[in-house]
Amino acid sequence: MKKYSDKFLNQSSKLKNARIGFEFEFYMKDLSYYKTMELLNQELAPVKVWGFRQYHSDFTPDEKNFKIEPDLSGGSNMVELVTGPLDYYDAKYYLVKIIKFIQTYGYTNDKCSIHFNLSFTEDSDKNLNDLNVLKLILMVDEDEIYQVFPSRKGNDYAKTIKKIIPFKEYDYNSVPIDVVRNTLRLPDDKYYGINFLHINNPKETQRLEFRYIGGKDYEKNIGDISYFMDLFVKNVYN
Repeated sequence: MKKYSDKFLNQSSKLKNARIGFEFEFYMKDLSYYKTMELLNQELAPVKVWGFRQYHSDFTPDEKNFKIEPDLSGGSNMVELVTGPLDYYDAKYYLVKIIKFIQTYGYTNDKCSIHFNLSFTEDSDKNLNDLNVLKLILMVDEDEIYQVFPSRKGNDYAKTIKKIIPFKEYDYNSVPIDVVRNTLRLPDDKYYGINFLHINNPKETQRLEFRYIGGKDYEKNIGDISYFMDLFVKNVYN
């Protein structure tokens, strides 16, 4: 795999249009709840991190206010740190800051993952309502992802998108891709490598959720995580 700096040097015109929010699942080592909050607010300032003891609280993060709360999918000791949607360069900055925080104060196992919630800026001409879902499915190289994060293959929370099937029977050799995409049966749950449930929302709330990345020690792969984040943006943009 090429390093990020080599692979995407000429893609900034696409990447800068992205808005990216993160969900980081991990375990804390030995810190108390209040010490965790104190350190997060020190490390991520000027962003304010709010703590909740409730799973899936109603608090909606934004670019200046993140939240951390229990994540029961990994047991009572797992936490989830959720950011708001961030402009591309801010997203890259906080991705590195939070990964380094997990390296220092936390740990991960095969129940942990990072979710990328991808959309585009208000002044971009890109709108996920217009997404060619079939083309995106064909572009995503799941084998490349599984080579780096092998425990995600066959994961019940990030199922392959390659098994998304059409509603109808067609001779697909002779039907244009723009027609085929309108016959796809999109999943009605979020537990796929890409969650498509929110692409038809109004632009301010629409997003694609990429759920592929994770597994034990994922925080040690910051280069690969950055690479795939940019690759996801580029694929969706195209």
